[in-house]
Amino acid sequence: TYYSYDHGSHVAGIAAGNGPVQKGVAYDADIIAIQVFSRFEHEQNCGGNAPLYRDCVLSYDSDQKAALQYIYSIRNTYNIAAANLSLGGGQYSSYCDANDSSYTTIVNSLTDADIAVAVAAGNEEYCGAVGTPACIQNAITVGAVTYTDQEADFSNYLKDVLDIYAPGVGINSSVGSGDSDYEAWSGTSMATPHITGAFALFKQKNSTASVSQLVTAMKNTASQVTHVCAVYGNEGRINADDVVTAISNAPGVSVSLNSDSSHAKSANIIVTLSGTDSLGINGYYISESTSIPDESEFSAITETTSLLTNVSFVLSGGDGTKTVYAWLKNTAGNISNTASDTIILDTVAPYIVSITPENNSTNISRSTNISITFSEPVLSSSLTASNMSLINRSTLEPVTSGNLTISGNTVTFNPASDLSAGTAYTVNI
Repeated sequence: TYYSYDHGSHVAGIAAGNGPVQKGVAYDADIIAIQVFSRFEHEQNCGGNAPLYRDCVLSYDSDQKAALQYIYSIRNTYNIAAANLSLGGGQYSSYCDANDSSYTTIVNSLTDADIAVAVAAGNEEYCGAVGTPACIQNAITVGAVTYTDQEADFSNYLKDVLDIYAPGVGINSSVGSGDSDYEAWSGTSMATPHITGAFALFKQKNSTASVSQLVTAMKNTASQVTHVCAVYGNEGRINADDVVTAISNAPGVSVSLNSDSSHAKSANIIVTLSGTDSLGINGYYISESTSIPDESEFSAITETTSLLTNVSFVLSGGDGTKTVYAWLKNTAGNISNTASDTIILDTVAPYIVSITPENNSTNISRSTNISITFSEPVLSSSLTASNMSLINRSTLEPVTSGNLTISGNTVTFNPASDLSAGTAYTVNI
């Protein structure tokens, strides 16, 4: 044997192993094995944990790119969820897309075809760098954590380039010494197939979700990691079950009309929509019908995981009680439950039906009350002594002291003192 000859067996077992005792992440998935490694004899380059000048396996970039191109060529023959690259080298402190444009191009092509490319960050203990091809922007760069969500001390890290962590310390999986043999290994190579297998689960649950959408859901549901490096971001450890839930569930939604007003004096109203979805909300539909809309009927919006927006809407028909229904749609095409709110449309202004004493009445008792009946009930908050006044036309002074009451459609003003004899008064309202 030669050093690391069964590295691929260990990685494949983690992603999709289906043994009688131990199983991988996506144990019912199939594996397409593509050989990109070559045997190097007595190579000083073997290095690492291999004894100097012992045979080992290494990989040329050209073989890796050819393998990815082959995957792309069979994308319509097989339902491929992800490509696993538990390999790499070098030290890159930023995205490296321009360094090898042909490598970047094939990674981008696979991503655009909804095939995730998961790549190990590397095991050189770098704080502020990862290897290649992990430094390609559309690659899903994977770091390793312990079972306590502590970043593994060997795991390379680069803020904003590393995408996600997965278990990578003491991972038990298949090895090449026998068909029933297992060993516990550590490395970002072991973390990466956790992500690859998870993508198979995700695509099984939601076949239309894009790589970008699934990465977003994966990051939004990740568990907090304790970092080794002094400078770090908010990258977390994958929670596969939570991602499956996120891409399966519809968005939550709520709706209010004219800022929760009970009435509207115009058919033109403002509908406030709010909702959350870890995958991303990308559409809404508003109607006075309870019929659930088709996906094609939704108005498109910029994708967001937390929505709060105001939408103009015109109520139909004449005055009366109106109910407005709303739905949200996420990027996976899941449609929310129905949310609704009710408002009373009243476009006719109230008018005075009668006044007692009648207009131009004479010989009225000095202790009389003034009562005004309107065409509809009066809100208690809408009428006060400031907008209903009784004016002495001789002195032009208002009668300010008195009791103002509202009962249904009728407003009554009871002056605190008798009115002046032989004097005309005007009611302003």
